Parts: sequence; C-alpha cells; structure tokens
Amino acid sequence: MRKLSELRVGEVGRIHAVGGDIAARLHKLGFHGGAEVTCEGRAGRGSIGAYRVRGTVVALRRNDAESVSLWD
Repeated sequence: MRKLSELRVGEVGRIHAVGGDIAARLHKLGFHGGAEVTCEGRAGRGSIGAYRVRGTVVALRRNDAESVSLWD
C-alpha cells in the first residue's frame, strides 16, 4: 500500500482506507474506500496537494494526505 501524498501530478489511485484525526472530514468530502482519486497539482514546495475525488478538487496538506492509503 502507499499513501495519497505519494501520488504524482496526473497519477490516479483508488482509496483503500482513511484514518487519523481527519478521517470524518475526509469522508464528508467523498474520500471513501474504492473511490478513484487523481492528483491534480502541488503547491508550496509540494506541501499541499490538490486531489480530484468524486468530481471535486480538494486541497490537502501533506500530513493529512498521508492518512489516506491507496491500493497498489
């Protein structure tokens, strides 16, 4: 497994699980197991990522993106 924060720009992954303190918020934003997610871009020297999930682009800090695991 790998983390959402490891996706490169343009790369697509499928969510396995969401954990950590931010899990409830991410679930409300559409980060559910099995959902497809695409890395749309990076800002702030890579510390912030933009991810498209279920038709919406969400910006996440690197430490928040590390709480999302992806299928290999």
